[in-house]
Amino acid sequence: MMNKSHLAAILLTVSISHSVLAGTGLNCREANQMEGESLGHCTEQSDRELNETFKLVMNETHTGHQKLLREAQQAWIKMRDADCKFREAIAAGYERGVAKDRCLIRRTMERIDQLDAMRSAAR
Repeated sequence: MMNKSHLAAILLTVSISHSVLAGTGLNCREANQMEGESLGHCTEQSDRELNETFKLVMNETHTGHQKLLREAQQAWIKMRDADCKFREAIAAGYERGVAKDRCLIRRTMERIDQLDAMRSAAR
């Protein structure tokens, strides 16, 4: 188990990076206005944040419930990917090239918020 100062440092790092990609000034929560390389950076960053947040929730979840949480996360990832693939398929013109990444970032940020809420509720 982590000590409180280590956990506080992790939480601060995660909360700071939730919306702004460190060192770039990119606000990844505004993916709908992004394109190109910025989208790629935010896709990678949001995935890292999701994994970090999920690990924190897993560490705080009762051992008997961790399997359920893992299954829920795996199902959520499948749903996110299918939803974003659909959004890419129905997008027209230039939007087709960015629709999937924008969707992935937006859905991933929403899931980070959901996981954060789970952590807050558990305290």
